[in-house]
Amino acid sequence: MKSFKISRLSLVALLVAVLCSSPMPARAVDISGVVSNNGGANFYIGNASSDQTLTISNGGVLTNVHSGYIGNVGGNNSVLVTGSNSIWNNSAYLFLGLSADGNTLTIANGGTVFNVDSYIGYVGSHSNSVLVADAGSVWSNSGNLIIGNYGAGNTLTISNGGTVFNAVSYIGWDASARSNSVLVTGSNSVWNSAVLVVGGSGSGNALTIADGGTVFSSVGMIGVSTTASNNS
Repeated sequence: MKSFKISRLSLVALLVAVLCSSPMPARAVDISGVVSNNGGANFYIGNASSDQTLTISNGGVLTNVHSGYIGNVGGNNSVLVTGSNSIWNNSAYLFLGLSADGNTLTIANGGTVFNVDSYIGYVGSHSNSVLVADAGSVWSNSGNLIIGNYGAGNTLTISNGGTVFNAVSYIGWDASARSNSVLVTGSNSVWNSAVLVVGGSGSGNALTIADGGTVFSSVGMIGVSTTASNNS
């Protein structure tokens, strides 16, 4: 794997060339301790490619004026946002596996990700995952959070003091959304969702709260439509 380290302001052309091209070998981009502003419409980590990585660390900041994609149609891409004041700011949506499998987002050690709506597994995509771990780590969705829109086996884990905010959340939206899951585990691990639905139309979706984890919700539902079954 070839690695690139961004050491000064606004090398966006490099980011786009490295992470968005297709086809291409595995590449890595590290935004460490600097600020980068992406003026393009969208930002892709693995547009039609696989095994691309982005790391934002040591107070690095990536601001995207529209949506972020971790795996558009390419699988096994990953993003790590780690360390206090390390931020990925998406002005619109965040897609984790738009139509692709096995993509990951990790927010750890005080990292932060901002966006409006977000989707873990959008169109028939499977086994995409998000981990929000450690005190001070935050995933802030000003809109909605869908874990398994039309896909199966997508996961969100909040652990060791991580925090996730959103307005409305679905674990398994469509009838084809099966076996998607959320785990909130560990003291001070928090999921704050104004409305929380486990199994909108899908089956076998699950929410687990363990070992001192906390979920706040004003409205909660398990199984909404007649196609929903075995949700918990």
